[in-house]
Amino acid sequence: MKKETIVAVILGIAFGAIVATSLVVFTKNRSLQQKKVLIPTPIKTIVVQKEEATGFKIIEPENQAQVATDSVNIKGETAVNSVIIIQSPLDEKVFKSKEKLFDIKFPLSLGENIINITSYFQNIPTTKTINIYQIKEQI
Repeated sequence: MKKETIVAVILGIAFGAIVATSLVVFTKNRSLQQKKVLIPTPIKTIVVQKEEATGFKIIEPENQAQVATDSVNIKGETAVNSVIIIQSPLDEKVFKSKEKLFDIKFPLSLGENIINITSYFQNIPTTKTINIYQIKEQI
């Protein structure tokens, strides 16, 4: 090859490297300037436990209670006008609380009864699960 061809190839490679490097650097700087990250300012957050927000409590019976009757009275406390759903494999009851305290008779089957009690207040569900064991007394 001639001397002029070698010089032209070297200059072409050098010019290409300079153009490629400048494109990468300028594109990176321009994209960082266009994407400005906004850092949110912290605001005060008040944490309220879910039970306190809805005021839903089961007063009676206690979890893991053993009874010898065919039914149990479920007593609890919830916000007024809450929809309460009591479910077990044996039965299901749905009612609206007219007062803060509620009391409802619920049937039991022999053995373990897993009862789910859900209170809906302002479309916020709160669920409690209690296990009641019905045992037959032996004479």
